[in-house]
Amino acid sequence: MKKANISKEKGKPKKKLSFFGGKKKKSVQETIPYLRMLRNGICQVEKNKFNKMIRFLDINYQLSTEEDKESIFNEFSSFLNYFDPSVDIELSYINRIGKNEEVEKNINVPDRNDSYNEIRKEYREMLKNQSQKGNNGLTKYMYITFSLQAQDLKEATTRLERMEMDILNNFKQMGVKAYVLSGYERLKVIHDILNPNKNFVFSFEDLKYSGLSTKDYIVPASFNFSSTINLKLENTLEK
Repeated sequence: MKKANISKEKGKPKKKLSFFGGKKKKSVQETIPYLRMLRNGICQVEKNKFNKMIRFLDINYQLSTEEDKESIFNEFSSFLNYFDPSVDIELSYINRIGKNEEVEKNINVPDRNDSYNEIRKEYREMLKNQSQKGNNGLTKYMYITFSLQAQDLKEATTRLERMEMDILNNFKQMGVKAYVLSGYERLKVIHDILNPNKNFVFSFEDLKYSGLSTKDYIVPASFNFSSTINLKLENTLEK
């Protein structure tokens, strides 16, 4: 075990013990594992590693018929088989409690100037009730992040955009709505996880003149990893 060099001379302050092998402790920003986030949604994770992120909406598997369930399973299996070993994929599922305004907007059927508005009203209520039963009051956010190795940003952009179109087409064939996240939207996802009680205030235009990095806008004031069970983000305790 490496010994810390502690001064015993009188009148001189003792050096503090370091639990990181004498290295300087990481800043809050350095705990976020990426190099830069671009406006177009491409994130440079490492020198030669880049990725993009797509959000996709839910298919309620539990409320589907047995025939539909089998079809959904087969289509999703084919979708996963699209990715070759050179591509890293990460599926992220984030549940938040609260009013799901986005889902309500998607299932809302507007009235028209005809004699069927009463039927539309019943249909709206049915969809809302079905949605509430299916998600137990949670708002579900689902993302797929796909990463690849590239020599530079130009090569990464070409390959990621081609892959992006293939993924969106796969989702379309499954009847799933999906869209690519911009740099702003990706930063907001990270910010809202790390700062659940704060609004995200950021623009790439302001970034030019601020002298800050994108990480400065998304990190909490502090991380506390002292517990092996809980993670404390500033004043918020997470499990």
